[in-house]
Amino acid sequence: IFNSGYQANLGIISTFCSRGDVVFSDKLSHASIIDGALLSGAKIFRFSHNDPEHLKKLLDSQRRKFRRSLIITESLFSMDGDIAPLKDIVALKEKYNCLLLVDEAHATGIFAKNGSGLVEQEGLSKRVDLIMGTFSKALGSFGAYLGCSSKIKQYLINSCRSFIYSTALPAAVIAANLASLKVIEEEPYRREALLANAGYFREKLKQGGFNIKGSSQIVPLILANNQRAVVTAEALCERGYWVFPIRPPTVPKNECRLRFSLTHNHTREILEKLIDDINMVYHG
Repeated sequence: IFNSGYQANLGIISTFCSRGDVVFSDKLSHASIIDGALLSGAKIFRFSHNDPEHLKKLLDSQRRKFRRSLIITESLFSMDGDIAPLKDIVALKEKYNCLLLVDEAHATGIFAKNGSGLVEQEGLSKRVDLIMGTFSKALGSFGAYLGCSSKIKQYLINSCRSFIYSTALPAAVIAANLASLKVIEEEPYRREALLANAGYFREKLKQGGFNIKGSSQIVPLILANNQRAVVTAEALCERGYWVFPIRPPTVPKNECRLRFSLTHNHTREILEKLIDDINMVYHG
């Protein structure tokens, strides 16, 4: 258990990699992944977003030059709401003798029979070395976790600086985390309804002619123009919606967006009203 997702990625990556090693990371990986790789001192290669063919080319040309290799991807990406091709990445990890870290921060509690995320949903739990997730998204609490083998666990307990040299989470937070895990286990209808409503919301916006990305509870509405994103967000906030414009450098130039992160409490009725308001604000 770590104090935050940032500390988890920072510590895990810099513990497993150092000079003489190599990191292959998805181009849209979170800042904590980038910073962990930089801190490690390893050589870094960024493969095109969700592109296993580009990853394979990098592995073909670079893997043999380094001692230890770590591949890193998020399972569900926070800004585009899209899902990584985990089966293809796992196959490459095994072929080229690499470790694999999957960041499940935005998938934890949302996907799979037991709610642990997309690694479980794809049936890859025993083939992924490092499965990181957070308690601060779907679980509504704070902190992060790493799922791994007992051998890796003992290595990190004795070597990971962001774990060793930081105060532990308060007992009350740990209790809240455990309670959240129990809810996920006992109330799967919450994630099922969430994903169904998110699919409805996404398709209705597409039918309205909007540029929508993703395939999850994160629904990005691409507006391209910076000013349009700001004005639209402000107008929706005035109508009671907690939505913000996402602009460069967080997202690429000309891909400004409104990022809707839905919850189980966003009912079909609420989403229908939101769709009407988006149309009203956008089309004037």
